[in-house]
Amino acid sequence: MTDNKQYSLNSLYIPLIIAIPANIFFLVRLQFGVYYQWAWVSFAVFTLFLLITGGISITRKERKSQILGCIYLLSAVIFVALAFLIS
Repeated sequence: MTDNKQYSLNSLYIPLIIAIPANIFFLVRLQFGVYYQWAWVSFAVFTLFLLITGGISITRKERKSQILGCIYLLSAVIFVALAFLIS
């Protein structure tokens, strides 16, 4: 018999999978490439996504959500500091 389990992705992990690698990519591209306006805008959008998700997650009562919220807020602050160092 086959097990038909459906795997669902928790919405808390979406910034961890999308926003953090995208911001790393844009930081590397901005440091070694030409300064394109779309790269700065995309970087800002993903950083705002991290800030909003971290702010929402940190107010929840579950400990896992609070820890991920702190990680998202801390990573957003680190990305902004690195962007200021690059520019």
